[in-house]
Amino acid sequence: MTIKIISFSHGYTLSELMIALALASLMSVGVLNFFIGESTRIKTETDRDFSAQEVYTSFSVIDRLLRQAKLGSLQITYQSPLGNGQLNPVNNSSVEIDNDALQIDFLVPNHYAIWPNDVPPYINNAIRIVWHNNSTMEGAYSIRIARAESLAALDSALLLTLAGGENDEFTRITNLDIWPLNVDLETHASANAQADSGYLVQMNGRTARPDMAYLDPNLNADDEMVHYRSYGFSNIVVPRN
Repeated sequence: MTIKIISFSHGYTLSELMIALALASLMSVGVLNFFIGESTRIKTETDRDFSAQEVYTSFSVIDRLLRQAKLGSLQITYQSPLGNGQLNPVNNSSVEIDNDALQIDFLVPNHYAIWPNDVPPYINNAIRIVWHNNSTMEGAYSIRIARAESLAALDSALLLTLAGGENDEFTRITNLDIWPLNVDLETHASANAQADSGYLVQMNGRTARPDMAYLDPNLNADDEMVHYRSYGFSNIVVPRN
């Protein structure tokens, strides 16, 4: 009887191992890059959607409040850019102007439930809306609102943040304007002029973080804000008579 010995070869050569490791490394890098790319895309889309919604929601709140304002009570205080005494509303193609600020004080009807005067018996009917973009001051790039029982009491009232902020996690509100209109629905030359037909209310905001795949068509390619998505809303508001 003849016995055949069959041998089996186990393992891999060094060359085969090196090739396998190289392929595995390439696949790992590809998977990692895909994961990073998808995470960045999702984060960018989340920032974009959140900022657009936050700007629109805060604009809607202000629009609704100003429609309930008693016309004779409306007090609008601008801080002129660069202290030169010249004021102009920021158009929708601009991101912002330096050292801008706006404060609006007014009364809504007493005993009328409208946020932030939404606690019975609804006697905090004096409302203040504050916005500025001065990074050296508290509340930069945010919309803040206070309520009190009288216009005079607003100076000591607590300001609550409605939207925005300077932190990189927040949408930046880059502009807020309320401009008096003449009978032809055109803006008056002065922000302090008497409104003949209502007010143009305008708000601009942008995402907290840049989107490097996006270029703002209204800005130069070397502008530092060119990769930030911005949003603008405007409407004509006629307060209560």
